[in-house]
Amino acid sequence: MASRRIYESSSGDTWDIVRDDETGRISEVHTANLASGGAVADFDIDTFLPRSKGSAEFVELVKLIGTLVDE
Repeated sequence: MASRRIYESSSGDTWDIVRDDETGRISEVHTANLASGGAVADFDIDTFLPRSKGSAEFVELVKLIGTLVDE
């Protein structure tokens, strides 16, 4: 698996984009901070994008995608 952190909130929640090398599945993995229980939620990317539109983690993902154009 390959992953890349796209956002970490000031409270310690993290959002990562993960690609399963065997299946090619791309997902967004949200890990809550320890004070919130540290729960991990895994969403298919097509579920994550419309659900998160306008959020800080969405903006960071769009910036990351934009860097692919620059390369």
